[in-house]
Amino acid sequence: FLMVPDYLNYRLTGVMANEYTNASTTALVGAISKDWDDEIINRLGLPRKIFGRISTPGTKLGNLSSAVKDYVGFDCTVVLPATHDTGSAFLAVPARDDKAVYLSSGTWSLLGTELDAPILTADHCQSGLSNELGANGKINYLKNIIGLWLIQESRREYKRRGQAYSFAELEQQALAAEPLLSFIDPDAPEFVAPGDLPGRIQ
Repeated sequence: FLMVPDYLNYRLTGVMANEYTNASTTALVGAISKDWDDEIINRLGLPRKIFGRISTPGTKLGNLSSAVKDYVGFDCTVVLPATHDTGSAFLAVPARDDKAVYLSSGTWSLLGTELDAPILTADHCQSGLSNELGANGKINYLKNIIGLWLIQESRREYKRRGQAYSFAELEQQALAAEPLLSFIDPDAPEFVAPGDLPGRIQ
């Protein structure tokens, strides 16, 4: 069972390993054990043998394979980063105290904080927040919220129609529009799938 970053590292080194920040996004890794949760895997009927060892960021995976080394003309040691992009983003701006929060914004945005241990209470299960494994043993306690998806998809659709707008041009149009004419819930299920988002908004 290799996720995309794991597969890239495998192609570089020939070594199979699951990096734990990305593995934790599958909901198949125990928040306490930080290893594959056999009970969940068994209940889902998945073959346990496809799940490899979980490695932490900073693990020296190995050197380049012979084929890659011959192709690029050099050798080096491949070291696992936090392969989940959010894990690396949060590592770049670590919390300075226990009251810090962060917002990692992109197509989707993640709002949360770094914790020393996961929150696993009954209230947590209803909160929509998740405990994702972060770098340096931290827990990224966060909520997935809408980011730039609506703008990106609208821009793509306008371009398909022959109207190519830059992000700056769309921003200027939004600023020039009369405010508070309508309300859009960006988290509405109608906006999840790609396609004609401007049409769905109208």
